[in-house]
Amino acid sequence: MFISRFWVSVLGLWLLASSGEAQDCFEVNTSNSRVIYASGEAVVLPALNGKSQMPCTQTIRNFAFAIQFATGVERYFEDSTQFTGVLSYKSSTFVLLYDKSQNTFRLASDQQLGEGTYTLTLSSIMCTPTGALCSNCFVQYAFQVEYVNDPTWGVSIETEPDPAVLTCLPGSQVTLKGSPPPHNGFQAQWSKLIGVQFVNIPGATQPNYVTAQSGTYLYTVTGPAGCRASNLTSVRPPEYPEIQVAEPQQKLNSCAQSIGGVTVVDSSAPGNLAFGWTASLGGVILSGSNTLNPVIGAPGVYTLTVRRADNGCADTAAINIVPGDIPVVQVNISSASGTDVLDCKNTTLTLQAQASLSAGSSSYAYQWSNGATTKEIAVSQPGIYAVTVTALDNGCVGYGDKAVFQNTQPPVASISSSRDTVCAGELVVLSVLTPDPATFRWSDGSTGMLLNVTPPTDGSNIYTVTVTANANGCSTIVEKNVARIPYPPLTCLPSEITLSHGQTATLNCATSLLAQLQWTAVSVNVGSIPPSGVGPVQGRRFELNSLKAPGRVEFTVFARRSGCSSQPAQVVVHVVPPSVDGIYIPEIITPDADGQNGTWNIVLLSDAADPSAYGIVIYNRSGAVVWENTLATPFTAGRFPDGVYFYVLTTPEGTPIQGAVSIMRRR
Repeated sequence: MFISRFWVSVLGLWLLASSGEAQDCFEVNTSNSRVIYASGEAVVLPALNGKSQMPCTQTIRNFAFAIQFATGVERYFEDSTQFTGVLSYKSSTFVLLYDKSQNTFRLASDQQLGEGTYTLTLSSIMCTPTGALCSNCFVQYAFQVEYVNDPTWGVSIETEPDPAVLTCLPGSQVTLKGSPPPHNGFQAQWSKLIGVQFVNIPGATQPNYVTAQSGTYLYTVTGPAGCRASNLTSVRPPEYPEIQVAEPQQKLNSCAQSIGGVTVVDSSAPGNLAFGWTASLGGVILSGSNTLNPVIGAPGVYTLTVRRADNGCADTAAINIVPGDIPVVQVNISSASGTDVLDCKNTTLTLQAQASLSAGSSSYAYQWSNGATTKEIAVSQPGIYAVTVTALDNGCVGYGDKAVFQNTQPPVASISSSRDTVCAGELVVLSVLTPDPATFRWSDGSTGMLLNVTPPTDGSNIYTVTVTANANGCSTIVEKNVARIPYPPLTCLPSEITLSHGQTATLNCATSLLAQLQWTAVSVNVGSIPPSGVGPVQGRRFELNSLKAPGRVEFTVFARRSGCSSQPAQVVVHVVPPSVDGIYIPEIITPDADGQNGTWNIVLLSDAADPSAYGIVIYNRSGAVVWENTLATPFTAGRFPDGVYFYVLTTPEGTPIQGAVSIMRRR
C-alpha cells in the first residue's frame, strides 16, 4: 500500500473531499505508474491523454498501473471478485493481473508492444461501499506512446572469413553478418556500390548475406520515427601471384641450359607457391620442372604456372626458346603402318623416330614416354607417344611426339523383316539396314544382305547377323525375333456320326477361346447343308433328298487364330432312310464299279451296339446258306450272281430281322 496518497481524476474532474460531497473511490496514480521497456528501463506513465516518447529501438514489455483508493474503501474493492483491469491496444485486449500488496495492475505475460494509443479500463462491482463518501465503480484512462529517434543506436558488420577475401577455390564465398534489427518494426537491406552509388540487392533483406563477388557493401536498417543506421564493409577479390619475365624470348646456347630472368611477386607466406613448367613445340625439360629455373635441352615454348596453395589462385607465363649457337636435334615420328588410327583391322601400330642434327651428324639414344629405348615401338593403345632423342656425339637433346587415335566404333545396323509374326510354313524376308559399307554373315553362314527364312518352331525364332564395317573392320551383332504363331488346338470327336432321316446333330469340335472354327461341307443325298460356315455346327437338321438311298455329309473343320489355321479335322455324318429297329438295310446291291451301292452297307445308328454283336445269314433262292458272319465283316456281293437273296439278321438281344436283297448288275 502506498504511504502517501494523492488523487488525479481520470476523467479530468477534481472532486473536493469535504463532508457530504462524493469523491472517487479509486483512480490511477500516474506518478507511481510505469511503462517498462524491453531493455528493463521503466519510465513514468503520462497523464490522462498524454504522450510517452519511446526510443525507436525499444518495445514495451509490461506496465505497472498503480491504483490509489479513497480512505477506508480499499478493502471493499480488493475483496471484490470482480475488481478488474483491461488494457486495449489496437486490435488486442489484455486482461491485467492485480497485485494487492503493491496496489498495481500488470500484463499477465511480457509482450513486445509498440507505438499507438492504449486505453486502460478499471471496474468493480462494489459500487459504492456503505457509508463511503465515494461514488465511482469505473475508471478509464487513455494515453499514447510514440517512437522518437535513438541517436545512440548503430549497426555493425562481421565477416566470415575475416578478413573478407575471396579465393580461387571452387565455391569461394564470404558471409556478411549485420547486427540484427532491434524489433519487427525495422527492415534490413543490403546494397552494393555500383559506379558511384549503392544499389539495393534484390531479396537481401536479412541480417546475413552471402556473396561470391568482391566489392563494397552497405548494410542499412530502417525503422519507425525515421530511425536509420548503416555500416560499410568490403569484400576483396582473390589475390593472385604475379610472374614477371625479363626476356620472353631467349636463345639456347647449350645442350643443357637454365631458364633465367623469371621472378614471382606474391604477398603470401614463404613456401606457399607451387611451380610447374611444361614444354611444347619440341621443348625438352631436363630437370627442375617444379622450380623457378628449370634446365632445358631443346628449343621450344616453355610455360610456367605458379599457384598459391592457400587460395588456389595461379598465374601463367610463356618463354620462347629459340636455337642459339649449338646444333639442334630435330625429331620426327612417323607410323610405319601407314596410319595413326587403331581400329579393328589395325590393332597394333609401329611408330618410328627419325632424328637429325641442324649441323653435323651423330648416332642417337632414344627414350620413349612408355619406357622403350628403341628407335621403333609397337603401340596398341591410343594416346600421345613422346620420345626424347639424345645425340651421343654432343649430348644435345631433341623431342618429338605423335598422337595415336582409335576408332573401334562398331557399325550401326538393324534387321528389318517383311513380317514379324507368321504362320507355320510361311516365308519371311530379313534385310540388314546399315548406313556404312559393310559385309554380312548370318547365323546360318549366309553372306548376303537379304535372307529368306521359314521359322521352324512355334513362338520366338531368333535370327542374327554379324555386320563388319569395311572402314575399320569392326563388327556388331544384331538380331531379329520372328514369332511363329502356334496352331490353335482342334479336336472333333467322334469323327463319324450316323443319323436317321430328319434327325438333328451337333459336331463336337472344340478349340481355344481365342480361336475361331471354320468349316466346309460336301453333301451326298443330303439337302440344306451350306458348303461352308464359321463357328460351331450346332443343332443342324439332316434330311435326305431321296429316301431310297442313304446320304452323307463330309465336314472339314479348321480352327483359325491370328490368321493362322490348324490342321483340318474330318467329321462324316451318315444319314440313313427310315430304318427297322434303328438298322438301315439296303434292298439292292449293284456291284458294277459305278461308285454307288457297290457294297451292302447295313448302317447302324450311332447309339447301336458294336457291329460284331450282330449276326447275319444269307440264303439263295434255293435256301442254301451263301454267307454267314457278323456286321463287322462287309458282305462281298461281287462274288455272287445277280438275283434275289434272303437274309436273317440277329440283333444282340436275339431278335431276328428277315428280308430280301437283290444283286443287280447294270448291263
